[in-house]
Amino acid sequence: IIFSQLMSNLPAVILTVIFSYFFAILSFYMIEPLIAGKTNALVRKITKLHHIKPISASVVGALSFLTLIIIAVAPQVGAFETDLMVNGFKQAQTNIGQTKTLAEQAELSRLGISEGTSLIGDSVTLRANTALKEALPEANINAQVSRTNKQANDIMLLNSQNKALLKTVVIATGVNNPEGYE
Repeated sequence: IIFSQLMSNLPAVILTVIFSYFFAILSFYMIEPLIAGKTNALVRKITKLHHIKPISASVVGALSFLTLIIIAVAPQVGAFETDLMVNGFKQAQTNIGQTKTLAEQAELSRLGISEGTSLIGDSVTLRANTALKEALPEANINAQVSRTNKQANDIMLLNSQNKALLKTVVIATGVNNPEGYE
């Protein structure tokens, strides 16, 4: 996500893979053995260098300074979060109009089940809200960040009790952990 906000997708993926491998190797071969109280040949060679302490202190200081600069110039809200927020507002605006329409349709239907599609989803659905609206313009999309299957089921049951459940219901909440998962 960090690199994708700074550049196009392909270079972002390549940099992410490179840094992932670098940090995994650093962790597995350097950091974890030190935490476990073991040393390897590379660590023993590095510690024998005469100027390793000032060099290490300089590197840590430079990285700390770089971190502070990045924190100072970083935007408070990233593009991903802004997009989620905007899509949430659009969804809320759409839901207000659809609620009125559903109430009118439910009065006309003697079973209380109106024609249409309800889509209950999580952050992926919220992020894809614009594309889903183009593909399913009449669908009632109800999405929220970090929504679980249980929460989606509760919303479906609440809509059913309020006679606002549409004929076709799609639950799209597969990316979040189940409640109580440890």
